[in-house]
Amino acid sequence: MDMDGLVGNPTSVTIGSLDIRGFISPHRVANFLGIPYAEIPARFRQAKPLKPETLQGVHDGTKYGPRCPQPLDHPKVLRAHLYEGVIPSESIPCSEFRCLNLNVFAPPEAVGSQQRLPVYVWIHGGGWKTGDGGLEYDGNFLVEHAINAEKPMVYVGINYRLGYCGWLTSQELTDEALRAGEKPFRNMGLLDQRLALQWVQENIGYFGGDPDNVTIAGESAGGWSVLAHLRSNIPVCKRGIIMSCPSHRFPTTQDSQATFDRLVASTGVVGPDAPATEKLAALRDMAFEQLDELTGGKPVLPAWDPEWFGGDIDTDEPTECVGEFPRWVEAIVTGFTRDEFSVFGIVKNLHTWSKEKVKATISQVIPDPDFAQEICAAYGIDRGTDKDAIAGMFDFASDSVFNIAAIKLGQVRTIPASTYRFDQIDHGDCPYQGYAYHGQDNAWSPRLPAVAGPTALPEYKATADHQSQMILDLVHGQQPWETFATGRRIMRFDGEKSGLFEWSDGLARIDQMTATKEKEVMFQRGGWALMNLG
Repeated sequence: MDMDGLVGNPTSVTIGSLDIRGFISPHRVANFLGIPYAEIPARFRQAKPLKPETLQGVHDGTKYGPRCPQPLDHPKVLRAHLYEGVIPSESIPCSEFRCLNLNVFAPPEAVGSQQRLPVYVWIHGGGWKTGDGGLEYDGNFLVEHAINAEKPMVYVGINYRLGYCGWLTSQELTDEALRAGEKPFRNMGLLDQRLALQWVQENIGYFGGDPDNVTIAGESAGGWSVLAHLRSNIPVCKRGIIMSCPSHRFPTTQDSQATFDRLVASTGVVGPDAPATEKLAALRDMAFEQLDELTGGKPVLPAWDPEWFGGDIDTDEPTECVGEFPRWVEAIVTGFTRDEFSVFGIVKNLHTWSKEKVKATISQVIPDPDFAQEICAAYGIDRGTDKDAIAGMFDFASDSVFNIAAIKLGQVRTIPASTYRFDQIDHGDCPYQGYAYHGQDNAWSPRLPAVAGPTALPEYKATADHQSQMILDLVHGQQPWETFATGRRIMRFDGEKSGLFEWSDGLARIDQMTATKEKEVMFQRGGWALMNLG
């Protein structure tokens, strides 16, 4: 299948003087692709919203818009078998200044009508440095399934800025924003997402969607982004699905400034005492590829932003611990995969280690020897075989970086919050075979052909059906199963074995590791240090 295969029967939407021309796919879903929602005046600057009613002419909505420039996503390459039947995202060109676009998928009869269907917006993950909301999150399959299930909806996938283009912050950038009369937001990628969600609120009615009934969803960095929107002071949705959200402790203002200073110094163009305008000019004059080379491909993480979350004091508290959900948030679902860390451990070749090396590494990332020993005991690292020790190390990293966020969010009582665990293992001939790993469920949530199509394994299809039911229920305002706070039970997604269960051993471990604030901080920092090894 090539890009020409995207085109089907024509359809269109007119907003003001702008004619958005899309097509109806063989799945009987209306596609409107690559719609620009904002423009970027300069690298690191705040994007400006584009109002369709002020635009004129024709937008070709039969082609996906450009992606943000990014490095190769190596773990995704190893799971390419899950994307068979879908055109690779790498076939879409990149553009730093034209990447702010989105894709709308809707039932054809809803387009231009007054149906006001619920809206599902997908925010992709990728470690804040890779990914896009296009081909590999094709909305045709899920919207087709929703229509057949008599729970129709409108699906939107968005692109936003990544890497240093989206997440670099410093005093120089703050001062520049203030001089321009702007609020000094610290995370441009997050602000891009807000502009996309506000575009949805203003324009999704033209596609048959209800702007007052929006559910946002995302995985990994996208899951964190969903949580950040739900914790913000601007209402952009009603509900959220938070998948594999990293328990991210914010870098301090000093840490963020140090990252900026190192980046400027690495250009070799200006010194530390140069005016701010010269520092910014040096970074803006570089090609994106040069910028990525200077950083060695290391990710830059979102910073705490009082303009976004409220409050004047910087905090390194994880986002799941920052304040309460505002009143406009109605419900959430949060979850994780059974073997989150395995994807990182295998890429870093940790799955070949000996028990002695595992124990030594735990002592390296946990500086308190007593707590390091407690972790080794709780996770079975100090007993059994090398394989048992590796499994325990993977469980420790999974719990401390990802699972803890889902559990803490599930415990909220101010809104309904249900929790799941994705247990469906990958049967493919790949290094991840036998694991249910981080990012794997990205093929299941949009019902891609390899896992939900006619030739997919029956257990894959069953898992996709259960996950899709969760999405459709929440999008239509129904909590998909009991809240976690009710009985601390979790929904398992695993083919015909799917159902509620008690994860007593895992919850006991997390409770033990977070019994005090000091232990919780060491636990989480140790997991991140393990992830960043190599």
